[in-house]
Amino acid sequence: MAEGLPQGYGERWDLLSTLIEGVLVEQHAFTPEEFKELVRYGRMMAADTLTEGIVLYANEGYLAEICSLFERAREELGLVRVGNAWVRRRLLAGRGQP
Repeated sequence: MAEGLPQGYGERWDLLSTLIEGVLVEQHAFTPEEFKELVRYGRMMAADTLTEGIVLYANEGYLAEICSLFERAREELGLVRVGNAWVRRRLLAGRGQP
């Protein structure tokens, strides 16, 4: 996650590809607000990132907020890991899913 990323995902991919040559990583580029939305809705990529990912650098306040949002999403959505997937046992009342 980073502020000031290019708008298009293709441009983000190009930026990361030039920074991480020769290292096998699964690249995802999101702004802090985009990642918050993924966490709020219990998206698998966000859940995997927070439970299996390695934090290279993080603003402590932002990371604490994200972890709190994730725990809230787990409770509100009934978010559980089933095999290699994350399953939402409930939908958020009154909110559409992105």
